[in-house]
Amino acid sequence: LSHLSDILHLPVITNIIEQIENSKLDDRDSLIESLYATIARLTTTQINTSEEEIKFQVENSAPAVEKDITAESFGTMDLDNVRPIHFDFQVEAAANDLSLPIELIQEFVHDFIEQAHIETEKMLSAYEQGDLNTIQGIGHLLKGTASNLRINALSDSLYKIQLCEDNSNLENLIKEYWGLFLSFENQINLRSEMKRK
Repeated sequence: LSHLSDILHLPVITNIIEQIENSKLDDRDSLIESLYATIARLTTTQINTSEEEIKFQVENSAPAVEKDITAESFGTMDLDNVRPIHFDFQVEAAANDLSLPIELIQEFVHDFIEQAHIETEKMLSAYEQGDLNTIQGIGHLLKGTASNLRINALSDSLYKIQLCEDNSNLENLIKEYWGLFLSFENQINLRSEMKRK
């Protein structure tokens, strides 16, 4: 929960979690109540994260390896023809597993979808520049969020990208991730449309 609140820029949640971890047993109940009250007050107002903040996250999440300045392009990749690869994701199951309200998980999921679109563009750019370190770092960043939200199929796919050392495998791994992501995004959009009706 602490890692998730860091990724989603919710420092107030992080602070309360740290207080809970460092508190005496007698004080924990009131701090836990404070945590749930704070989570309940979160809004669905969209906050635009600047590119600098997102770049900072990726750079800090990536393994500490120096970039190869002489790297050559891995080629170009077009994701327009990638078809969705179906897997099942239940918002309710994730909410139960994380002991969080469904509405909050839905908000986190929508933030993740927006973040994934931005980061995937950067991943494609890094692919064209032959920058394996950046691709691995983006895989690591997105995998962490997917894992925290219990989007297991996406998390597993991004983990393969994070650990990939052979650039000849990257195109297939990225297209697999994108197919899974498209399926996930379609499920969430369909759920949102049904809720509106």
